[in-house]
Amino acid sequence: MHLSQEYRSSSPQPSIPFGNTRDIEVFRTISDHDTFRFDITEIIYDDTRFHEIHEATWDKSLYFEDDDDIGDITGVPCWFRHWYRENRGEMESYCDGEVKDSRQLEAREALKALSSPAESYEYFQKLLQQQTEIISINRDVDALKYELSRFPNLRRVTLTLPAHDVIEFLRALPATLESVELSFLAFILDDDHYKSLWEDIRAKLGWRERVAMTQPKLVICVEGYFAALTEDNVSLRREAMEFVYGEGTNPFGEDVGFWLDLYDRMDE
Repeated sequence: MHLSQEYRSSSPQPSIPFGNTRDIEVFRTISDHDTFRFDITEIIYDDTRFHEIHEATWDKSLYFEDDDDIGDITGVPCWFRHWYRENRGEMESYCDGEVKDSRQLEAREALKALSSPAESYEYFQKLLQQQTEIISINRDVDALKYELSRFPNLRRVTLTLPAHDVIEFLRALPATLESVELSFLAFILDDDHYKSLWEDIRAKLGWRERVAMTQPKLVICVEGYFAALTEDNVSLRREAMEFVYGEGTNPFGEDVGFWLDLYDRMDE
């Protein structure tokens, strides 16, 4: 979430995952708070899910790793041990050398108290089970529908959710919304989901019929999609706006857009 106060305006904007009970409870608490809910101007909705890799599909011959130095691996599958080692290695690299800020100091403390592979896998299993239960009763969807109506000053929503949920989600957004970012949707590009999504946004939401100053701005950046552009990130903000609100053509499937540096604030 992103608060409207000036002192928070340059702070990182944390995403809200809806796959576990605690995050849903925190989101509900903020949305029911008589002060905080009026200060929320941006929400990053993260629908990233936990997935367990079946051991039979994991090619052990590709990895030649010694598990003797990572702790207790009792009952831990090969794929989880591999990614545990990878993540721990990244933490060690980040913590190496002189401490430059508080985040690096916190990472060092976390590294000292790092759980073993067995403990981490047990916790992962609990989170996976909790996620399955939440999704089975649509608790995440119901929570989001309720909370969206509780933020009267909401101006921007960034989405990272599966394609089949996007239109329903967008339809539930409040009329005060000024911009929507649809950059990192988990689509299978070969199935033409990007193209059909923008057709639906144009035809089903009624945004074209709004007065121009109340039409939400659309932000879209895709990774490694256009063959004619070799950079990692391509912005399609202008093309998306022209298609949804004007007479432009659907930008997906065309070599259009411009390179975007996600780490340069001037590109926002």
